[in-house]
Amino acid sequence: MNKHVFEERCQNNPQGVIDDLVKQTTRQAKAIHDQNKEIERLNGEIENLNKIIEGKPVRKKRTKK
Repeated sequence: MNKHVFEERCQNNPQGVIDDLVKQTTRQAKAIHDQNKEIERLNGEIENLNKIIEGKPVRKKRTKK
């Protein structure tokens, strides 16, 4: 969307623009949250692999879903 179209839409339907921005922000926040959970899971797997390499016992963590 170019600047002119956006500005026109802001003038004609400001609440619609706000609603769309809130939806977009919510989608982005969910994606960030999901990615963070995946990073945490992968970090746990890396820790377990490092323990195996070092010969230490590995405890399986329970994961929340």
